[in-house]
Amino acid sequence: MTAEYEYFIKTGEDMQTHRATEALWRRAAGTQHWEYLSFWDWDWHVAGTDQRVKEGPAPESLTPVAAERAEELQQDRSRWSLYWAVTRGGEARGVVRRKCSPESGRDEAFGRDKTWAPTTAIFDFHSAGPHDPPNLTPITADEADQILYRILGVSGATAL
Repeated sequence: MTAEYEYFIKTGEDMQTHRATEALWRRAAGTQHWEYLSFWDWDWHVAGTDQRVKEGPAPESLTPVAAERAEELQQDRSRWSLYWAVTRGGEARGVVRRKCSPESGRDEAFGRDKTWAPTTAIFDFHSAGPHDPPNLTPITADEADQILYRILGVSGATAL
């Protein structure tokens, strides 16, 4: 992180989870040329008409952060996903997560094959309608790791 960039956090209310979601943005000092940190490949990407993210954020939605804080946020990868325990009979039987990045979002479940794979469980849980949604309880990344270690013997599954 260098002083030649200005760093910003975009914070909003996720209506599905009622928890804050964030994006990390930067621009060269004094310009409107925006870049975002991708939470898929952990690299900075340009926002523009011929890019995956077509435009930068609305300035009124941003909170400036110091370069040092932006570096801390970039290193803390677990903060960029939301986790839920899948429970049955009051006991955690699995873990699902929602990963969001300015270019896309994805809901995933950790499976018996010990990999993350797409799932509709979070959408189903939050959707109204005649169906039998899974019972999900919000948890931290550390709690998700503890559950996955207990049920599958896997350590570090939430490391992004």
